[in-house]
Amino acid sequence: MVRTGNLGFRTARSLSFILCLVMVFLASCSSLKSKKDDDLVLQGTTVTLDELEYSEGLAKPLPDKEQPPSEAPPSSGLPEVEGGTTSAPLSAFPPGRVRHLRRRVFVLPFRNATDHRDRPYGEIVAQKLTQALEGSDQVVVLEGRLVDGFISENGIDRDDVLEPIWTKELHRAFGVHAVVSGALAQLNVADTKSSVSRDIEVGLALAKIEAHLVDASTGNTIQTYTGRNPLYKSKEIGESSKERAILRAVDIGVEEIAQGVLGSLRLFDWSARVVRAESDRVYIDAGQRSGLRTGDILDVYGPGEEIINPLTQLSLGWAPGVLKGRIQVSGFFGLDGAYATPLEGSDFRTQDVVKVSPRQQEQ
Repeated sequence: MVRTGNLGFRTARSLSFILCLVMVFLASCSSLKSKKDDDLVLQGTTVTLDELEYSEGLAKPLPDKEQPPSEAPPSSGLPEVEGGTTSAPLSAFPPGRVRHLRRRVFVLPFRNATDHRDRPYGEIVAQKLTQALEGSDQVVVLEGRLVDGFISENGIDRDDVLEPIWTKELHRAFGVHAVVSGALAQLNVADTKSSVSRDIEVGLALAKIEAHLVDASTGNTIQTYTGRNPLYKSKEIGESSKERAILRAVDIGVEEIAQGVLGSLRLFDWSARVVRAESDRVYIDAGQRSGLRTGDILDVYGPGEEIINPLTQLSLGWAPGVLKGRIQVSGFFGLDGAYATPLEGSDFRTQDVVKVSPRQQEQ
């Protein structure tokens, strides 16, 4: 009797142990399935867009929500082409200023307003600025000898050229659009020894250049520029290091001035003058050097009138004269002259003003 009871107890305990193992196994399977579902949901960041819930890469609609029907993209109105799309044709350039024409500029020698007046640094600044402007291919710098002759003939000093009466005369006689003047306002020079060897010289210089751009047709100062160099960029090592440092400092300042001048000159209207008129040919004082090309179309105006502000007595510029006609460049002569064939109009005369025609397309 006792043996039978013990046997039943052991059987019941074994069944309980097996049942526990089954429950643990089922719970483990349920946990694994839950983890897999969680892994699916956490594959991306969930955002809401137009009532749709998106997990990156899943894009599942919310429960009980219909997915909006897909719409065809709007038609571009352009014909479809296999293998790609077409784009609308670019519109033609509107009539306007001809880009290849160069403005005429006269650069006066710069004053040396520093403590180093024994050196011709003012002239050096003017020479370097002339080279920078001409190198841009946007400017024709008037040769100094022409202006020297102008000064001598009129019995004036070089500084008098900046007076409005004389800048206007330069504009009329030589077609000058602008005059540039200025000064080397500051020059500090230092020398030291190299940290490598006491026998090696190191030169440093700090230069400040001031320049003024004058509209030759009115005598008005259009813009003032300042160019200066960072001290470290002037560093020169070895023999004559101080002199080379000065020239490097000047180069940096001049480059800054030149960029400012070129930017302002783009605002100047290009013009030239008739120097001789015949029935079938018109000669003007601008040619290939000024950027004219065979076939360019130009309008011819009467000399026009200068408009003076009655309150300030300053010139506001020149109102164009009567439009006389239109000419087309057909050839060139001399250093910088051109001749043209009349297309429309007549009665062209010396000192008539020539400007770019609105019919001339930008190039």
